[in-house]
Amino acid sequence: MARRIVRSVRISRDELRKFNRVVPPAPAPIEPLLSAAEEARLIASGKDPDPNVAARRARALTVIRRPAPPAPADAELLTLLAAARALPLVD
Repeated sequence: MARRIVRSVRISRDELRKFNRVVPPAPAPIEPLLSAAEEARLIASGKDPDPNVAARRARALTVIRRPAPPAPADAELLTLLAAARALPLVD
């Protein structure tokens, strides 16, 4: 059986401070509030010229790029968009 060698890495306090930053709050939901399934359907269709759909798509992209875990409702939306292969990964 092969042995695995694990080496510890020392990180200085100054280097750790680089990671201690405040995460911006999640973007506010777009009115009117919809269920995650309905919102995913609107975003995935991509055919609706409604500015609210564009705002919903931009909000989903912001949630994806945000360096924090999404809220449960946002996680459900992102899961549905991923299942539909409709994640808005670019502007």
